[in-house]
Amino acid sequence: MKYLAVIDTNILVSYLLTKNRDSSVIKIIELVKEGIIVPLLQKARDTASANHPSDSHPDEWSYCIIRS
Repeated sequence: MKYLAVIDTNILVSYLLTKNRDSSVIKIIELVKEGIIVPLLQKARDTASANHPSDSHPDEWSYCIIRS
């Protein structure tokens, strides 16, 4: 089964910085690499509209699979 998830950039930074191989951050990214979790990404917007989350529309969301 695959799960769609929004993965905050803090998770990615923590993944790069952590030395604890048993941390939940490592486990999350490993599941992404295995294709079990599919991260959701939003198309880039200009900074003016980025301040208004209500401007976002579900059709603007897409996903990608990160391969190891």
